[in-house]
Amino acid sequence: MEGFLDFLLLFLEVSFYPIGVFLICGLLIAFCERAVMFFCGRSGRGLIYVTSIVGTPIHELGHALMCLIFGHRITDMCLWCPNSNDGTLGYVEHSYNKRNIYQRLGSMFIGMGPIFSGLLFTFLVMLICFTDTFDTHVVTVFTEGHEIASFSELISGGFSMVGDLFRDATRNVFVKILGFILIICTCLHINLSPADIKNSLSSLPVYLGITGILTVAVYFIGGGFEDAIMGGLESWLSMGVALYLPVLVAAVAILLISFIFYIVKAIIRR
Repeated sequence: MEGFLDFLLLFLEVSFYPIGVFLICGLLIAFCERAVMFFCGRSGRGLIYVTSIVGTPIHELGHALMCLIFGHRITDMCLWCPNSNDGTLGYVEHSYNKRNIYQRLGSMFIGMGPIFSGLLFTFLVMLICFTDTFDTHVVTVFTEGHEIASFSELISGGFSMVGDLFRDATRNVFVKILGFILIICTCLHINLSPADIKNSLSSLPVYLGITGILTVAVYFIGGGFEDAIMGGLESWLSMGVALYLPVLVAAVAILLISFIFYIVKAIIRR
């Protein structure tokens, strides 16, 4: 029984580490977006619409890029076309061979595509508009050489990064304002929509089958092979947290501002 529990725990770790942090953070961003719309009412919907001019193309390009990587055929694509009837802001339509395991697995990563494109864009903005803060964050992530910082150090560094953004002296105030606007536009649109989640779940059996085979290999070979695989997965997990911190911090900041707006509006109405 103990051996089975050890194997099950190992299977959960091998399955969660590659994608877990991205799925959780994507859902947290989706929650923040919904909460902002609730607290701000019509103003919130207007904010989502305005920021979609930048955020939606980045979102859809993430889908498109993953389609190309996993061999899916893009049949139609629109980077920004607001539809007042169903709320659609953009779309990527694609087809694939369901007998091809690689392409079937790709459905999961295509659904998560906006997360990766949004993170890449955010880091490019930080590199260009907040160079000092970007360098400090990289140093926080990599403690010694290629060693990844601990989880607690990453979280602590993420919160201190907020203050560093305001104190960053590498660019003038207008560049910094542009950087803030671009990050806000991005963080509100790299969430996981219901359609994205549905597409990702369609390939979940394939993904679990692959991670199951890897788990069997790690469990029975053990030794240095297990250390190498689990060490790599743990580093990837920490890297995912480090990548997502700037976006998640920005989303939480917007949520707090919208909550304050909601309270002030309620007090004024009284």
